[in-house]
Amino acid sequence: MATLWHCRWNFESLDVVFGSLLREWMTQALPTFGDLQEKLVNLTLHSFLKIPSLLLPTPHSPHYTWDLRDLAHVLQGCMQATKETVTDAATLIK
Repeated sequence: MATLWHCRWNFESLDVVFGSLLREWMTQALPTFGDLQEKLVNLTLHSFLKIPSLLLPTPHSPHYTWDLRDLAHVLQGCMQATKETVTDAATLIK
């Protein structure tokens, strides 16, 4: 017997988890941009929660599925930034 379970993500829970990860990284790697941490997490979470309703799977494109790995990959990309590569806030947001 196969069991399939889908958990609906709570914005506040995701904010605590990913916000704390990004905050810890930013205090060490990019302390001058620490004030952007909350905005960056909120933007990423809102996008993550909105995308599934905009890009629904179709018979032609059934591969549109979204999970926490996608969200984690966005934040992993941010965490690869260094002081040398991020010169201003716009660069970090991109």
